[in-house]
Amino acid sequence: MKNLFKRAAAIFLVAVLAFSCAACHKPGELALTVGGEEFSSGFYACAFLAADNEAQQLVYEQASKQGITITSKNMYTQKIDGVVYGDWVKNKTLEICKQMIAAKQLCEKSVVKTAEYLDNAKQTAKAEWQSNKDYFEKNGIGLESYQKFCAYQEYATAYFDYLYGKGGPEEVKDDVLNKYITDNYVYLNALSIDITAMTEKQQQDQEKKYKDYIERIKKGESFGKIYAEAQGTQYAEDKTDEGTFSHSYAMLWGGENTGSYESPFFADVKDLKKGEMKVIVNDKAVDGYKYMFMVYMGNILSEKNTNLDTIKATAMDAMKGDEFLGKINEQAKGVTLTENTKSTKQFKVENVYYPESTSY
Repeated sequence: MKNLFKRAAAIFLVAVLAFSCAACHKPGELALTVGGEEFSSGFYACAFLAADNEAQQLVYEQASKQGITITSKNMYTQKIDGVVYGDWVKNKTLEICKQMIAAKQLCEKSVVKTAEYLDNAKQTAKAEWQSNKDYFEKNGIGLESYQKFCAYQEYATAYFDYLYGKGGPEEVKDDVLNKYITDNYVYLNALSIDITAMTEKQQQDQEKKYKDYIERIKKGESFGKIYAEAQGTQYAEDKTDEGTFSHSYAMLWGGENTGSYESPFFADVKDLKKGEMKVIVNDKAVDGYKYMFMVYMGNILSEKNTNLDTIKATAMDAMKGDEFLGKINEQAKGVTLTENTKSTKQFKVENVYYPESTSY
């Protein structure tokens, strides 16, 4: 679900490798007819890049688990779910296009209001395209194609909000959503330090320092002030403070399957209540490093939490994403697709251009 209804900006935010060859298709050339709608080669290029981006992430995740180093020479020999990289990207590109049409059909069947979603997507796409014009143009994508692609992705967002939002046929009630959030996420202030190379005495001194910070917070000093001291920066009064907890310094850690918020330290703090503090010494290395944390638990559902709407949207996705994708894919089974192979065969993963500044 995540790759379908997140906006298309993701197609350039996690670029991995850099190449000098661009797609060599004719602007405006018909690439696909999906569900009776015609998509140009530029639109196809957007879907192709989105699929390639997802493939890169999956390959790097696999390689990390297997201890393999990925380079420009072996990237495309990798397999994803048993399918060679290039074939996987091609299949995923067609799947993305069918899913977008499926979402549009579901919106039309339920008379979902989509105008605001589509307009916002086009405006955002315009700004993104202008900021990354070189990247898009070298991959054969014009502004009109990118705006259309972003707009079509928003049909899924619109239908998701209609289905599970307020008054929707499968509305997720506030109490259910809030319980999911409090069960699967923690909202905290945290200080951390790498203790990998520390001696036992240095670790003991650091732990004492963190425990002293906890005592100072208990006596009324704000976390923001202590954070500034620990970082060696000038403290300015924090207007987001709720007592001694600072919302502007708050972090969100998630449990298993919470996507980008999933934290290896979630289990260490999940049972802490609002206002509780703790020093955590991580005994097992994470990504090769060991850490010590001083954490101060906040109220994730606080009205002062300026990120609460984003957290709720993220939690809703985690709750209903797979179920929703199943509905989209079921609708997509009936979506017809005709491919102009003369156009699409020109798209090869080896020819994708990514700016070097975005590579890992």
